[in-house]
This record gives sequence, structure tokens and C-alpha cells, in this order.
Amino acid sequence: MLIAYAISGAIIGAIATWSFLAFSGLPAWCAFIAWAALLHSGSEKSVPSKTISCMCFGVFLSWGMAVALISNILPFSTAINGAILVAAAVPLIIASSRWSALSITPAVFYGFASTFGFLVQTPGKLSLPALTEHGFNNPAIVVLMSMAIGVALGYLHVKLASIFYESLKGRPGLTSTK
Repeated sequence: MLIAYAISGAIIGAIATWSFLAFSGLPAWCAFIAWAALLHSGSEKSVPSKTISCMCFGVFLSWGMAVALISNILPFSTAINGAILVAAAVPLIIASSRWSALSITPAVFYGFASTFGFLVQTPGKLSLPALTEHGFNNPAIVVLMSMAIGVALGYLHVKLASIFYESLKGRPGLTSTK
């Protein structure tokens, strides 16, 4: 199965990389994080939808934290306010795992961290106009779209690997169970 996964990953990864480089606008790294989140979360039928719902929750928590941060609702410096807001978000992330739809806690953190990373590393995105826009300037929309693409890429990776595995069955040395 490793060879099938490797071939499938190489094909999907090459197509994804070309696409993100040729048609820029979405952060490729968010898609690759989402792809990895899907792969490490298991093979149950519900994993793609759970991965997306968990990442969405993380994205919106981070988006809400960013709105609170730039709204100066706390009287401290930006760094201290940010630390307080993250300290408030983490228990919420952990507690949310009791609900099935939000039970992949790492995926919630990936959505949260990817959004926060995008916000602080992309000029002009940590601003109220960007955060409240109803289009592609809104970091939550951009990160969510990229992550949805990433989950789809992970799903295609798994499906294509299964097809390759079936076609390689019976060939000596090509279908190890590892």
C-alpha cells in the first residue's frame, strides 16, 4: 500500500502544486495542512466532513479572536490581548471535541493556527475591513477555501491510492501491507 500511496501522493501533489503556483490567490500551505489533517484522521467515511467542520470551527474561532484583538476590547497591549484571547480559545477548542462533528481536535487547531498565521503574515489582512469583507479579501473565506481544497486533495489521494493498490495486487514486492 505504501507504493500506491507514494504514487498517488506524487501525482496529486504535483497537480496541486502546479495549480497553486499557476493560479495564485489561495495559500497553498493551508491546503497542504488540510490534506495532512485528513490523512492522519483515519479512514472512516465521516472523516472528510468532520475534518472540514473542525477546520471551519478553528477558522471562525481565529477570525473572532482577530476581530476582538483589533477592536481593542481588552485594555492591554496587542501581544497581551492576543495571548489572553488564545488562552480563552484553547479550552473552547478542547471542550468542543465532545461533539462528534468537532471531535478531530488537531483539525480545529490547524484551522485556528492557519487562519491566525495568514492574518499576521499577510499585509492588510489583520484589519476590520478585510475581516468583514464578503469576498476574497476576507481571510476566513480564503483560508476556508484553501482548506476545503486540501481536504478534497487528501480524499483524492486516498481514493487514487486504493485504485493503484488494486491494480498492483499480486505483483511481488509492490503490495506490502505497511
